Amino acid sequence: MKGKKCILISTCTTPWPWNILFKQSRGAIRAMSEIARYAGFKIVKTIERGGTAMHPELTEKAKQKCRNAIEKL
Repeated sequence: MKGKKCILISTCTTPWPWNILFKQSRGAIRAMSEIARYAGFKIVKTIERGGTAMHPELTEKAKQKCRNAIEKL
């Protein structure tokens, strides 16, 4: 897998500022990035989405972030 590009995506039900402060999604991203680096992947972008329990749908801004990340692959 050496040299392949990847995007890391993490979602959690904890509302937005708390998911970062209490490391709900950052911890998952940190663990996934460590595994991806050992496997030889190059991490292009990380996307974190908090508060999915109350707002499960994607906003246009979030969709655009995903499109931009895909274009980098």
